[in-house]
Amino acid sequence: MSVYSLKEFENLDHLHLFEGEITQTEPSIKCTSGNESCCGSIIKSEQKFVANEFVCEPERSTLIKCISTRSPVCAACEAHVFKKFQDQHRRSLESKTPE
Repeated sequence: MSVYSLKEFENLDHLHLFEGEITQTEPSIKCTSGNESCCGSIIKSEQKFVANEFVCEPERSTLIKCISTRSPVCAACEAHVFKKFQDQHRRSLESKTPE
């Protein structure tokens, strides 16, 4: 299951989302976080990290938290998560539709 972390970096106008996975191998680490933002424009290792707005959230709560955050969130990152959520929801509905 994909989870998301919303990260703030120095000298950037928007927060960016990073996709990851829940980890079960190490208790001190709840989830992984990819090196490239969901929009593809930010490489985590090339930026100066400031803070996490949130970590390890599934699609639905990620979208809700992005709406309620006080800082602007990259629209392309949000669109990526929304599309994944929408696709997953469609597949779920299709699997419940009687033939």
